[in-house]
Amino acid sequence: MRTPRTSPKMRLVAEDRGQTVSEYSLLLAFIFLVSFCLFLSSAGNISAIWDTANNLISHGTPANQSGKK
Repeated sequence: MRTPRTSPKMRLVAEDRGQTVSEYSLLLAFIFLVSFCLFLSSAGNISAIWDTANNLISHGTPANQSGKK
C-alpha cells in the first residue's frame, strides 16, 4: 500500500510538534512577566511592613519592664 503524497504546504499545516513547545514557552513568559510586575508593585509595601516591624521590635517595651506596677 502506498501512502498518498501530500504537498509541502499540507505537511507544514498538519505537522504541529513544535507548536506545543512554543505555546508553553509563550505561556511561561507571560506568567513570568505578570509575576515580575506584581513583585515590583508590592516591593514598597513589603519594605514598609519590614520597617514597621523593625521599629516595633527596636522601640518596644524592654523585657525587664512589663508595664505592671
